[in-house]
Amino acid sequence: MIVVVNMARQALEGYDIGFPRAGKWKIRFNGDWSGHDSGFGNHRGKDVVAKRGKEDGMPCNGNISIEPYCAIIFSQDM
Repeated sequence: MIVVVNMARQALEGYDIGFPRAGKWKIRFNGDWSGHDSGFGNHRGKDVVAKRGKEDGMPCNGNISIEPYCAIIFSQDM
C-alpha cells in the first residue's frame, strides 16, 4: 500500500513518486471524491503503472496527480 498526502495549497500534476514494485497500482481511496462531501473537487485520480527505475529510495516509480490538501491510497491486486 502507498499513501500519498498533499499538504500544499496547490495541486501536484505529473509528480513522480517511488513504488515498491512494478505493475498496476489501483486507487483504493481518493480524499477529494465528492461522495465524501459535495464541496470536494471530485478530482478523478488515475490508477498508476509503476515502472522500473529508482525514486524516493524505492526500486520503481510512477507518475501521479493529487489535489491540494488531499490523500490518495494505492494498492496492487494480489
